[in-house]
Amino acid sequence: VGHHADQPAAQRRLEQRQPDSGGNGDQQLIGPHVRPDLLQQLAHLLRLDGQQQDLRVGHDLRDIEKRAAEGDDRCRLAISVFAHRARKYVGAYAAVLGGVDAIVLTGGIGENSASMRHRILQRLEFLGVVLDEDRNLEARVDAGHPVARISAENSRVAVLCAKTNEELSLA
Repeated sequence: VGHHADQPAAQRRLEQRQPDSGGNGDQQLIGPHVRPDLLQQLAHLLRLDGQQQDLRVGHDLRDIEKRAAEGDDRCRLAISVFAHRARKYVGAYAAVLGGVDAIVLTGGIGENSASMRHRILQRLEFLGVVLDEDRNLEARVDAGHPVARISAENSRVAVLCAKTNEELSLA
């Protein structure tokens, strides 16, 4: 299996060591959606080096992004690993479905994190995804405007941010 040159060695080790119940990651998903608590799981379960060093970084992506911007390498790695895994699931489902018409980002990431949306959508151009960086940065979703398109007009895949009531979706 080949790896991108920019993929950190620790991230590759995580991919090799992370057990998934069915062997294909399906237990980490609900339908085609990444579970809302996946970031929390990653933040608490990352053990990436040979000494089993605990890399717990927190629950809230805003805090993790802030600490990463301040130079916390553990938070940077957690963000990188999360985006890689989310992107991997999008690609896997696209392969199973024979392509995608739309990608919808929901929850805290879909509603609040332009940088994480950007990271997740990186390298998905082969699917036809063209992110409009300005739309992504300006996207705001709320009860009055529950959906925002962040893909470019020439994107073959619609990329949307959607407001979610996570309490209802987890019930």
